[in-house]
Order: sequence, then C-alpha cells, then structure tokens
Amino acid sequence: MKVISMLMNKQLDTKTAGIVLYGLQLASANMGRERELFPPEPEEEEESSCPSLAEILLDRLREGPGQSASEPPNFEAPIAAPLTNGE
Repeated sequence: MKVISMLMNKQLDTKTAGIVLYGLQLASANMGRERELFPPEPEEEEESSCPSLAEILLDRLREGPGQSASEPPNFEAPIAAPLTNGE
C-alpha cells in the first residue's frame, strides 16, 4: 500500500515502484515454499556450562531458605572515605 500511495503522490517513479512491486510479488509467491527453500537445520544438543534459570531456581528451592523471609536483604553499599585536597 505504501508503494502504491507513494506512486500516486509522485514520491516514487514508475520504474522504482515496478521493481519494488515485483520484489513483493516474488516474496509473496515464495512464502509458502519457505521450508523447501530454507530447510531447518537439525538442532544439536550441546552441554552448556551455564545452568538455566530453571535449574538455578530448583537448586535454591532444594537448599531451603537461606535468609529469613522477615529479614530484608542488605543492598547497602559501603560508604567511601571523604576525599581530601592532598592534605
């Protein structure tokens, strides 16, 4: 629709619009043949050195509570010493 609109508003010349519309026609015709043209690659199961989020959460659940739920975690950063002017 954009190509036709640009063509009608004289924002696009007829040769360029024809090329773009032909490309869209080819893409449309090939949409159903995607698997034929680009067969899916077989997935290889690799041993990952990094556990998944689900594995991490299950491990934490098996360990039991580390901190009491009533105690909030300590996210405070240490306070740095004040800077001096070379004194």
